[in-house]
Amino acid sequence: MFSLFDCHCDTITTAMEHGEDIYDNNLQLSLKRLTDFERAIQIFAVWLDDKYIEQGFENTIKAIDFFDVCLKKHENIIEKITDGENLDKSDKIGAILSVEGGEAIGDDIENIQRLYDRGVRLCTITWNRENSLGFGAQTGSNMPLKPFGIKALKEMERLGIIVDVSHLNRAGFLSVCEQGTRPFIASHSNAYALCGHCRNLTDDQLDMIRQTGSMVGINLYPPFLNDSGRADINDILRHTEYIANRVGDNKVCLGCDLDGIDCTPEGINGVEDIHIIYDAFELSFGKRTANNIFFDNMYDFTSAML
Repeated sequence: MFSLFDCHCDTITTAMEHGEDIYDNNLQLSLKRLTDFERAIQIFAVWLDDKYIEQGFENTIKAIDFFDVCLKKHENIIEKITDGENLDKSDKIGAILSVEGGEAIGDDIENIQRLYDRGVRLCTITWNRENSLGFGAQTGSNMPLKPFGIKALKEMERLGIIVDVSHLNRAGFLSVCEQGTRPFIASHSNAYALCGHCRNLTDDQLDMIRQTGSMVGINLYPPFLNDSGRADINDILRHTEYIANRVGDNKVCLGCDLDGIDCTPEGINGVEDIHIIYDAFELSFGKRTANNIFFDNMYDFTSAML
C-alpha cells in the first residue's frame, strides 16, 4: 500500500449539503476509504455555492463548524493539521483546512486572521467568479488582483496561509508572482497545452511556478484533462508527465477535486480507485517518482510552508 497527500477535495460542503457523514457516505471521498492508505493527508476545502456568497464569511464559518463536529466525532482516526511540526506526530488521517474563494474573506482583512484562528491554512484567491480580491478564470477578465487582493495576499503570507492560484485568471496569477514573496500552489489545475480549458495552466504559468518553487496538483476532472470532456488514465499520465517536465517532478502532486466534480475519468469513481493512478505512475515513472507525486512532494512543501 502507498500513502496519499491530496491537495483538494470539496467533501465538507458536499457532505453538509446532502446530510452525509464524512466517515462513511455515498460521496466520492470518505474517511473510511482514506483509512485504506498507508498514510493519508487530505486538504479539505470549504466552497460556497452562489446562494451562500452574500454572507460568505458567516457561511464559511458554518461549514468549518460542521467539519469540526465531524473531526470530534471521528477523532480516533482523523486530526486537523495546523503546522508543519504536527504533520509527523500521528498515524491518523491528517486534515488540512482550506477555503476556496475570497468570498470567505469578503472585504474585511481581519477575516483572514479569524479564518486562520479556525485552522485555515490554504486559501484559493478566487473561484470562477469575481470577488473582492480578483477575478476568476471563467470571468474572461484580463485585470490583475484588486488592491484589496494584494493586501489579502500579503496578509496570508504574513500568517502562513498557503496561497492557492487555481481558478484565478492569468493576470491575477501574474500579480501573485510579482507581489508575493513565498511559493504558492495551483492545487487542482492541469496543462493548457494539452487541454485548452481556461482553468488550466499555460506554459508561461508553469514556468513561473518552477521559478518560484511553487506546486501544481493534478486535477481529475475530465473537461480539464481532454478537450472531448471524456478522459481516462492515459490523460492523467499525459498531464502529469507534461507538467513534471515543465516544473520539475518534485513540484507535482495530486489535487483530485473529488466531490467538486460531477464526472470522473473512466474507471475512477472515487478515492477508492486512486490505486489505479498510482499503479500507472509506478509503471510509467517508477516507484520513487510515484511516491513523490502521491505524497512526498506535498509533504515536503507543506512542512516548509506551515
